[in-house]
Amino acid sequence: IPVKTKELGREKAIAKAIYFAEKAIQIDPNLSIAYVVRAVMGQWDVDSRKDMKSNFEKALNLDSKNVDALFNYSDWKLWSEGDFQGALELAKKAVEFDPQHSAAKQILAKAYRYLGRYDEALKWADKALDEYKDGWAFIRKGQILYFKGDYDSAISVFNDGLAIYPQGRQLRTWLAACYVEKK
Repeated sequence: IPVKTKELGREKAIAKAIYFAEKAIQIDPNLSIAYVVRAVMGQWDVDSRKDMKSNFEKALNLDSKNVDALFNYSDWKLWSEGDFQGALELAKKAVEFDPQHSAAKQILAKAYRYLGRYDEALKWADKALDEYKDGWAFIRKGQILYFKGDYDSAISVFNDGLAIYPQGRQLRTWLAACYVEKK
């Protein structure tokens, strides 16, 4: 989507992703990943939002070890349902099925953070960041430190992220929030 957004424009890119997911389901109604794509499109498409839960559940019914379904559904449970414990269980399964999946580790860290279990959250955020230094990995770790009240460490993490991703808008936003908290 990010690449296609630049080429096509946001609305056309989203419509194209939804079209391909629908087409894949027509060709093979048992293709788990197509339901994941359809569910994830709900983040960007209001019309798709109402079916996100059923699409995630369909994906997992077809393939209970679908790591993409597990970690995306976990993230959805955090921000949509507020089901922190359910999100934690899904994220744990995702990491169990694919111990090398950085995004799954990030969501596991996020689930622990939502539960206020900061030390466990930091452990998983560090594992994700050690494997793959993407902007979200820095954001996840910095957020944990921020909510833990360790603003100096969070500032360091956000600055490390900005050294690699100088255009990181969310990194800058969280960095500013740390400075506000420190007054």
